[in-house]
Amino acid sequence: MIKIKSKPNSKKQIKKAVIISAMILAVMSMSVMQPFYADSTEDATATIEFTGGGITMISVPSFHFGVQSISAAVTEYNPTNTMASIEISDLRGKMLGWNLTVSLSPFKNSIDAELETLKGAYIDITPSAFTPVSDEPGEAPTAVSNIQITADNTEFSVASAGQYTGKGNWQMNLAPANVKLVVLPGSAYIGNNTADLTWTLQAAP
Repeated sequence: MIKIKSKPNSKKQIKKAVIISAMILAVMSMSVMQPFYADSTEDATATIEFTGGGITMISVPSFHFGVQSISAAVTEYNPTNTMASIEISDLRGKMLGWNLTVSLSPFKNSIDAELETLKGAYIDITPSAFTPVSDEPGEAPTAVSNIQITADNTEFSVASAGQYTGKGNWQMNLAPANVKLVVLPGSAYIGNNTADLTWTLQAAP
């Protein structure tokens, strides 16, 4: 009778099997217990509220034509000012536009207020283009090409900003060469002759 005796596993093989089984159990445990994380988004807002400012004339010019001799001819006089400027500020934030006008009163004589001095005189202005004082992204106001301001309180348009234009601070420079007082012969009297320039800013185009 032949007997076959089975050979028992070595310790090394048993140890290896235990380690492999432990690794399999660990992986299975992780796959079961590990939570699932999905991408998450949430909407938020950024807000700011503005209140409207005002519309103002920051600067308008006066003109001084110096001391002159009386002439027998029609004579033009440039102002002695080195530079004059008009600056408008519109911070209303409503884009409503605006309109700028000017008028000139009759001249009065410092020696005799009853004299009708400088009758028929007028101030001739050739405006320049407006330039932004600050970084303004909007459209510039529009200046008229020429103004002859008669000394009779008549209002004349100087510049305007239509709807959605003229926002912010805008400036127009008036060089002395572009401004002149025109005096007719026989209308001047000795003394200081003064008239009022009235600049009016209307908060609408």
